[in-house]
Amino acid sequence: MMAAVAPHLVLVRHAATQPDPDRPARDWPLTDDGGRAAEALAARLADRRIGRVISSDEPKAAATAAPIAVARGLTVTHDDRLREADRPWLEDGYDEAAARWLDGDPLDGWELLDAVRSRMWDATRARDADLVAVTHGLALTALVTAIDPAIDGPSFWRALLFPDVVVVDGGRIGKPG
Repeated sequence: MMAAVAPHLVLVRHAATQPDPDRPARDWPLTDDGGRAAEALAARLADRRIGRVISSDEPKAAATAAPIAVARGLTVTHDDRLREADRPWLEDGYDEAAARWLDGDPLDGWELLDAVRSRMWDATRARDADLVAVTHGLALTALVTAIDPAIDGPSFWRALLFPDVVVVDGGRIGKPG
């Protein structure tokens, strides 16, 4: 288990996007419903301790982070270490490939799992303020399974919603009710 995460770390998976095989996934914006879901998520987090908001620099994550920060009078710090795992576009078989990757199978053209864990860890490790980090499903799952190796990565990833919240507090990982 990794030690010394932020005093109170809230990991957020971005809201819904419309996949477009003609554009890199990193450039996909939120759908209209995704934008509304990001606003609702900010309201849901109103009772959380938040001292700082960081986000992947991908548009879908940044747009999910913005309402969280605005609601608290904070600004979002963009951090490319919170980007999604670099991988090729797969028209078919994505879920199976992602599950294999999360199980540690190094797939051709995919960023190594340990590299994603390392950069996510570096972006979210101990800070002086309670932190919200807005990121992506595979990257979030990579970090969570590094903190608690007993968590089954593929199952955890498949259960994530758009958007979703995972709280890491004192090494304990859970979803708020």
